[in-house]
Amino acid sequence: MLAGVLGSTAYTWVTAFDKFGPYGCLPVGIVTLIRSKLTSAGLLQAVQAAIVAVASLAAGGGAIALPAVGVTLGLSAWALAVTIYLAGLSPNELVYDPKVLAAHLGEVGVPIIAPVALSFASPWLGLMSLVLAVPAALLVSAGIRRWEAAGGVFF
Repeated sequence: MLAGVLGSTAYTWVTAFDKFGPYGCLPVGIVTLIRSKLTSAGLLQAVQAAIVAVASLAAGGGAIALPAVGVTLGLSAWALAVTIYLAGLSPNELVYDPKVLAAHLGEVGVPIIAPVALSFASPWLGLMSLVLAVPAALLVSAGIRRWEAAGGVFF
């Protein structure tokens, strides 16, 4: 569960040191930038899934390795989508803008309550967190449209 929410920080890592001014000199649009950063962060989710699977197996929880990976990936997808929607290419701003941080905490925290509670009842019920991938995909699309309409104006 914690790995899923923290896994979305991979997007923050891949955008952390970018200066977006130079991109203005290149024929690269905001949509391309966000999608490329999203792809990089998505690839890093495989590492996260492997770590959760190995940790589950090493702790003797082989029977729950698959549900643990499912919960991790579902929650990570949702948290990543919220990050992209709220912060675009500047997710580090979540730390510095209390209003955006509060929105992020609420929008990530509230929807994951049900899958987390279900996973405590039965690890296999936690796989329902994979359902969050559908609204996550819609939210990423909305976030891309939002930041494209902003014309590259990030915090």
